[in-house]
Amino acid sequence: MLKLLTPICSAILLSGCIVNISPDSTNILEQKTLTLSTRNITTLISETSSGNLMITGVEGLNEISVKADIRTYNHDKPYTLTLEKHGNKAKLVAKHDAILGFYSGNSPRINLTIQVPATLALDLDDGSGDIKIIGSQADIKVDDNSGNIIIAGGNNVVIDDGSGNIEITQVMGDMVIEDDSGNLSIDGGNQLVVEDGSGNLSIANLSGTLKVTDGSGNLDITAIKGRVDVEDGSGNLNISNLSSSLIVRDDSGELSIKNVQGDVNINDGSGDLSVTKVVGVVTIEDGSGNIEVNHTGGLVITESGSGRLNMHDINGKVNVKN
Repeated sequence: MLKLLTPICSAILLSGCIVNISPDSTNILEQKTLTLSTRNITTLISETSSGNLMITGVEGLNEISVKADIRTYNHDKPYTLTLEKHGNKAKLVAKHDAILGFYSGNSPRINLTIQVPATLALDLDDGSGDIKIIGSQADIKVDDNSGNIIIAGGNNVVIDDGSGNIEITQVMGDMVIEDDSGNLSIDGGNQLVVEDGSGNLSIANLSGTLKVTDGSGNLDITAIKGRVDVEDGSGNLNISNLSSSLIVRDDSGELSIKNVQGDVNINDGSGDLSVTKVVGVVTIEDGSGNIEVNHTGGLVITESGSGRLNMHDINGKVNVKN
């Protein structure tokens, strides 16, 4: 066993980590404040390791203020906490030194409460902990490993998230979201592109287009003004109140579509399918499951496997192939 541990420990030491054999207790609490003028600064860049992050955009503010609540394991300040100007950007670093050990209580963390001008762009690189951003009117970029994310406000938003729930409201611009796992809720914004691994999705009130690539989980979409394109692996889909066309490619799960002003094109693997109140033509390629279509501008079924077909009040041409 000793021969096995020796090379492992050597590799860890060479990487710059500190190895503690006995348990540590992070019962040392410190509090620090940092401020920086935002004169000629357009963006706040932050690098944080663990801890919660609360950012508030304030109209008319001309500085960045940071309040740090630090939980650490000794008095030698084994962490970095800096706020500095680099060209037209401000850079905030809040990280504990790399360490491998055991803790009798909570692990080291730095919780940050930050106020910034509402028009200051945000570029956040976070390890773990919850993130909450309110009052921003600027572009927001978040690269997050784990923890919940809440954003209320902002212009264009880009998120690359590992795990944790995401809730976004009051965004004015475009959004691009890549999420591995966790539930996602979005209300408002212009156009949206989502690539999701697992978890439920709820998307509402977009003024632009929507493109969703989803692995698993239920999906609810409503009140979208632009074209909607959905590629879904598994889970139930509820789609309603669309002002333009809809394309759906679905492997499995129940599918319900209501109140669409444009054409609807569906390629469905398995699961029951219900389509109601579509102004345009509905085109369906179906593997298995029951199909019900009511009040549409036309119906074309290019392929249907097993299951019952019910159709009522089709106002245009009907072409059904079994």
